[in-house]
Amino acid sequence: MDDRHKRLAAAKRKLQEYKNQRKQENAGDSSDSFTRKSNDYDVDNSKDDPLSEELELSFSTSAESVEGDGSSIPVTSIPNGVAAATAILSNTVEVESLQELNTLLPSTPENVTVAKDDDQIPQVEIVERFEVKSNEAFTQCDKEIEIIQAQNDVLDNLEKELTSLRKENSSLTHRETELLLQLETNEKLIRDLRKEVNQFKQQGNVHQQLEELQEAVAVVTKSKMNLAEQLSNEQDKNKELLNNVGTFENELESLRKENSKLWHDLNSLKAKLEEELMKNHVLEDQRRHLNVQMEILQNKHSSTELITSTSCVHENVRAESHTHSHVDEICSGNQDLGLENGHTASDNNHSSDHDHHEHDQEQCSSETHQHHHSHGNHKSGGEGSILIEMQKTLKRLEWENKTYEAELMKLSPLKNVEAICDELQLKNTALKQEVDQLEHLVIQLQGENDTIGDYIQLYQTQRLALRQHAKENDELVEALSREKNELLHKLSELNQAVEKLASQPNATVLENKIRDLIVDVNTKVHEPYTCSVCSGSRLMTV
Repeated sequence: MDDRHKRLAAAKRKLQEYKNQRKQENAGDSSDSFTRKSNDYDVDNSKDDPLSEELELSFSTSAESVEGDGSSIPVTSIPNGVAAATAILSNTVEVESLQELNTLLPSTPENVTVAKDDDQIPQVEIVERFEVKSNEAFTQCDKEIEIIQAQNDVLDNLEKELTSLRKENSSLTHRETELLLQLETNEKLIRDLRKEVNQFKQQGNVHQQLEELQEAVAVVTKSKMNLAEQLSNEQDKNKELLNNVGTFENELESLRKENSKLWHDLNSLKAKLEEELMKNHVLEDQRRHLNVQMEILQNKHSSTELITSTSCVHENVRAESHTHSHVDEICSGNQDLGLENGHTASDNNHSSDHDHHEHDQEQCSSETHQHHHSHGNHKSGGEGSILIEMQKTLKRLEWENKTYEAELMKLSPLKNVEAICDELQLKNTALKQEVDQLEHLVIQLQGENDTIGDYIQLYQTQRLALRQHAKENDELVEALSREKNELLHKLSELNQAVEKLASQPNATVLENKIRDLIVDVNTKVHEPYTCSVCSGSRLMTV
């Protein structure tokens, strides 16, 4: 396409040069009349030269064809000269043929100019000669066109062969690619087969492995069956345990009741034991007090005996001074012994309860020791009776002490009861924790049930409200339809009254009736209606 554009531009330039050359030649010879005529003729020919016009048309049409679809103009659609020019331009030898045409075309004006010098040659011969030369040039161009067409046919055939060869080449390349892909797939298959063969060679013990796997599967199935049996047994055991738990719970409740009874009994026994211990302490205090009194009485009795013996010895051996001094020493020793006995009695008794009593006893002992000479004989009989009574009380206290010890030995199994009670308390605390957890879950479930109930109640209330709303809407629609029918009836009556009024000249009654109907219609139209959805009372108007 670019080559054709270039060739057309070159041909246009040559044609313009040819026109300019003819104008210059015609402008140079303006002296004589023939030259004027010839110049006029040349100018007219230059203006109305069919060859130049046809060449210009051929150039323009060929340019348009090249710019439009890139195809050359057919030879049959233009004159011979134009066809020759277009055929020359549409071939590789176009430039050379145009050059030859350029050499041929200027020859005719030269002949004309040569003939201008000869005044005798008529103008018709000049035209004939020009036509002969142009015909010869056109015939030569036709021959060249035929040659060019033959070459073009050969080129078309070659192009067709080239396209067919290209198609064959593309098909062959496609086939080659398919074969290459098939070859690659075959190579992959061969590699896979080799790998499989190697694997089969390496895995010669596949059957043994398969048998081992089957044996392992059998073992697994057996173990699975055993596990299933164990699971069923465990489930049965769990059921039994649940039943036992129920019985244990019942027993636990009974044990709780017994525990409460035992705690009550234990508390009562503890109270009794504390009372008995208090009594025992009181009796021990009394026993100690009696022991102290007995010791004091025994000391008094021994002191009285010593006094009597010393008095006898003093009467018998008054003369002996060393015996008298010995008797004084014995008396002083007895006095010291009485004082020591008084101190031991005060140590054995309770300080808060018996301080005053011990002090009185010490005073009594000291007074009895000081006045044993005057009162010893009178109190000897009373002291013996007191000793007998005190021995009886001691025996009674010892017997009561033994009975209390026996009762305490009987109460020793209560220690085991306390251990059992402790265990039951621990179990009771654990059960209380479980009960608390269950109560917490129950509370949660109750809360969820309450929320579900609230939702259900809300749904029911909303459903009732919607039903009431639909009912009210239906009632409103019915009321509106009734009022609409009434208004239509009144409008029909109004129309009838208007027609009657138009027919009757004196119709004051009808006018009043029409006015009443109009007022009634206006009141009905502007009467507000309550909205069933909203809370307002005067919201809807028809």
